[in-house]
Amino acid sequence: GCPVLVGPSCPHDVLRQQSVELNVSEYLTPSDIIDNIPSAEEENSNVDYDVENSHIAAAAVKIVASTSPSLKELLTDEIIQKGTSERPPCRFEELSIQNVVTTNNVKLQVILDVAHNPPAMKYLIQKLRATYPGKRYRFVVGMSADKDLGLCGRMLLDAVASGGGGPSSLHLVEATHPRAATLQAMMDAVPKLQDAHHGETISVGDQVRHALLLAAGASSAAAAGQEEEIVIVCGSVFLMADARAALGYDEPRDSNVINEVAGCNLLSGQENFGNTDPEKVLMERAARLYKQSPTTSPPADK
Repeated sequence: GCPVLVGPSCPHDVLRQQSVELNVSEYLTPSDIIDNIPSAEEENSNVDYDVENSHIAAAAVKIVASTSPSLKELLTDEIIQKGTSERPPCRFEELSIQNVVTTNNVKLQVILDVAHNPPAMKYLIQKLRATYPGKRYRFVVGMSADKDLGLCGRMLLDAVASGGGGPSSLHLVEATHPRAATLQAMMDAVPKLQDAHHGETISVGDQVRHALLLAAGASSAAAAGQEEEIVIVCGSVFLMADARAALGYDEPRDSNVINEVAGCNLLSGQENFGNTDPEKVLMERAARLYKQSPTTSPPADK
C-alpha cells in the first residue's frame, strides 16, 4: 500500500512486475515528482550520476513531505535543493593536493570516487571526461572480489587510452579487507594489467604516493605542451581511508585491535564475525604482502 520510488536506470519491467505483486500504491520515478528532469532518451552520454542521485533523493523527500502539511511547509524546494546538493566524501570528491610527496609546489588534482562496478565506472569516466576534457588520467584502483574485474579493468584501460596513456597509467592495489580482489585476480581478468604498476607494492598508501609522484612529473612537463594528469582513486570504498591518509588527511579510524578482531577492516561491528576466521584472514594477508615485497628475504631455518 506504499509508493515505491526508483531511479531512471533501474530494470523497470522487472520492478513494475514486482510492484504489482506487492500491491504498491504508486510506481514512481523522479520525473513524476520533479519538473524538468530530462528523460532517459533525452540524457546525453555525459549524464552526471551525482545529479541523478540528487533527483532521486529530492523526489523521496517530496513524497514524504506530501504526507504531512507541517512537513510540506518545513521542507521547501529551497531547503530540499540545498540538502540534496551536499555530497558525502569519496563521491567524485575533488581535492587539490600540494607538497604531499614533493616540495616543488606543483598542485595536483585528485579525485576520490567509490565507483566499484561497471555502471558506476561508466558514470565516473563520463563525469571525468565532462569535467576535465582533454586531460590525462592516472588511476589507483583496487576492487572487491565479487565484482566484474574484467569489464571494469577494460573500461579503465579505455579511459587512460583516450588521453594517450596505457596500462602504466594504472596502479593496482589490494584493500586491507577480506573481500578485496587480489592483484593476481585482477591481472588474470585483464592480462594487459600485468603492465600496470603493481610489483612495487600492493599498499594503497604507497601506490597513491607513487601515482602522485608520476603525476607531479607530468604536471611539471605540462609547461612544455603536455597535458597534466588527474589522479583518480577508485574501485572500492575499502581503499579510501588509506588513500586519504596518504593524501595528508588525519582522520579518526578504528584501532588496529578492532581491525584485527573484525577480520581486517570489516564494514562494521555489526557484521557476523562467524563468517570470517580472523586468524586465517590475517595470515593470508601477511602471506600476500610477503610474496609481493621485493626486498623481503626468506626467514632463516630454525
